[in-house]
Amino acid sequence: MFEGSRATVSKSTFTGNWNGVDDNGTESTYVDTIFWKNTLRGGISTGSRYELDITDGAGVRGSFIHGDVNDLRGTINRDVNTLDPPDPRFDLEFTPRASEYAGVGYRPVKRPAAQRTVRP
Repeated sequence: MFEGSRATVSKSTFTGNWNGVDDNGTESTYVDTIFWKNTLRGGISTGSRYELDITDGAGVRGSFIHGDVNDLRGTINRDVNTLDPPDPRFDLEFTPRASEYAGVGYRPVKRPAAQRTVRP
């Protein structure tokens, strides 16, 4: 995110990327979100991989954060977030199976039965 920008992220999961979030804006919010092992190697960046590089960490709340570097700038409030939580044990749809993650992170939307396609 660029300076002057604002992101609103809720109940999302970031995992398996080069880095998690790089946000130079202010007033962004990242709520009930999982940042887990965004440590993919390669590309032009030679530094350590990070979960959050955020100028204004006040909007990060209820999130679970774990990677090589959790909080690059030291702006995340540790009282309202969980750093270095246990393994979420993602299933194939990236839904965390660990009970500690109830209510946080991405959950696939299930279509109502009436909308499902029945195949012969």
